[in-house]
Amino acid sequence: MSDPESCNDCGNQAFKAGEFAEAVKWYTKAIDLDGKETAKYLTNRANAQMQLKSYSEAGSDAKYALEADAKWAKVGMTSQNSPCFLPGRYSTLLRNCTHAVAICLFEAHQQL
Repeated sequence: MSDPESCNDCGNQAFKAGEFAEAVKWYTKAIDLDGKETAKYLTNRANAQMQLKSYSEAGSDAKYALEADAKWAKVGMTSQNSPCFLPGRYSTLLRNCTHAVAICLFEAHQQL
């Protein structure tokens, strides 16, 4: 498969089936194929890695997703399985939430 979105869809199917290692493989392939939507694919892979208890890798993916697209507010706030919800990571969650609120306020102001 050479389409990143198709790879992402396969990863989503694997994730829903509880096949998290397989999901990581598909999300990795999507990341390798595409740079434009990388934040989305990195976030999906981070969530799959959280399910595998690969916390360091999940945290790295979440960090790289924010670096790839600072507006990607979904990173770190998608679920209780986010790396930001780990004990000791609440400052990261607060920073991400504050960042997301600032983006929303800025975008709302632009539409006035």
